Amino acid sequence: MQEAANVLKEDGRIVNISTDGTHLSFPGATVYLGSKGALEQYTKGLAQELAPRGVTVNTVSPGFTETGMMTDQFRQIGSQMSPLKRLGLPKDNADVVAFVVSEEVRWLTGQNIHAGGGIVMWQDAEKVRQLRSRIAQKLNVPKHTPRLFARCGLADSLFEHPEALLPSAPIWKIPIVYCE
Repeated sequence: MQEAANVLKEDGRIVNISTDGTHLSFPGATVYLGSKGALEQYTKGLAQELAPRGVTVNTVSPGFTETGMMTDQFRQIGSQMSPLKRLGLPKDNADVVAFVVSEEVRWLTGQNIHAGGGIVMWQDAEKVRQLRSRIAQKLNVPKHTPRLFARCGLADSLFEHPEALLPSAPIWKIPIVYCE
């Protein structure tokens, strides 16, 4: 991204893609969500550095998005969490990105735009606990055994392909504190 910033013209746009998952937290996704959280902070710093050139830097954070990799279980969870009662479509996210790079959004920089159909507004604590528990079961996270599952080449979204986070060998298991 820094190299791209060097060749980007004045008044250019940079859009990073994160996930609404950084505001929800899910067991077994610590490495993935941590990297996306770092990207969100990087966006803020780079936005300050490039502002004198008129370059805006923002993040778009999609929520549950309908793709061929979305499991039925996550389709149901995503639809339940969204006040709009549906999953996002790739076009929904593309339209948000297209808007963020438009001239009309020249005054917006260093921001994280949530394009998840309102899932980050989801405040029902009991439902959140149940959701986290269901995901932990899906990922086979032991309830009383601290684990972090890390794997090279994580899927672009935990919600699209959670099986990608499962360890393929014991070497991928790294102890951490796991709390439900």
